[in-house]
Amino acid sequence: MSNAYTSFTHTTYLFSCTDFFKENLELLLDFVQDPYFTPESVAKEQGIIAQEIKMYQDNPQWRLFFNLLGALFQEHPVRLDIAGSVESIRQITDEILYKCYHTFYHPANMGIFVVGDINPEAVLQQIADNVSKRNYAPAREIKRIYPEEPSRVAKKSVSQKLSVSQPLINLGFKDFAVSPQQPVQGDELLRRELVSDILLSLIFSSSEELFNNLYEEGLVDDYFSYGYTGENTYAYSLVGGRTKDPELLYQKIMEQLGRLAKKSFKKESFARHKRKILGGFIKGFNDLEFIANNYLAYRFKGINMLAFPRILESITLDEIEASFKEHLLSDNHAVSIIYPQEKGEG
Repeated sequence: MSNAYTSFTHTTYLFSCTDFFKENLELLLDFVQDPYFTPESVAKEQGIIAQEIKMYQDNPQWRLFFNLLGALFQEHPVRLDIAGSVESIRQITDEILYKCYHTFYHPANMGIFVVGDINPEAVLQQIADNVSKRNYAPAREIKRIYPEEPSRVAKKSVSQKLSVSQPLINLGFKDFAVSPQQPVQGDELLRRELVSDILLSLIFSSSEELFNNLYEEGLVDDYFSYGYTGENTYAYSLVGGRTKDPELLYQKIMEQLGRLAKKSFKKESFARHKRKILGGFIKGFNDLEFIANNYLAYRFKGINMLAFPRILESITLDEIEASFKEHLLSDNHAVSIIYPQEKGEG
């Protein structure tokens, strides 16, 4: 099986196989290093991508998420849909694609991770042999130019009507300590991620009071989720799911945050959630795709994935309390809601 995907920060090409590994790896190495673009092939892909963009415009979860990012961030390009717009992709030419390729597709800006029952030395030799025959020029510095991102959110709320049976809500908290003016990477970024993960788990986990109260009131179900996303130049926490009353759910969450601000988290709960996060990390090593995807994603953020247990263990309850006051109790949050369409709307 082969596939590819683009995130906000990188493009990944991947394959999995049960046999002919060497041949599959050679094919992967070749097709990311031998581009072939023509005006005709670009035009064909533009039509395909335009249809995908239009399809996602009607996808409730997609719109819920990107509407929230547009509310959280004023200038950072993370606020823009990864695929672009129909108008923007029409401006792409084969010359632009070749320019992008020659800027970013250099071994110095690429990484490869192989996991499975393989011979590491043989794999490294195959990669070295494939790359050495291409006579790459020395890599030039890639200058990434970001606009300055204000600490405040762009807007407090955004809503849209789409074809859903029940309203959807995402509540986002902007981490203003991470920005293009103040980039974070390496152990510092991993630590920030783990502190936020513990904090969110302490508040929103299904084992905690808030979730159970909301569940009993019928305001959340098993699709309720939470998480922290941290990259070098932006970061945010996100909480949400489907609900019968998004305004009441938002009110209940903010009231609970206010109550928690008046007391400390219990040491026993803190230790339990740390163990839960460590257990989830260790469990992930049963999944080869988890290992490959996470190792590379962390690598491009300057993080050694294997530092996870060490940094997690060193986090203190005082750090959690400080993060709560800085991150979740600030005014830097926004709400995105998708409401059901009325009959005849659309």
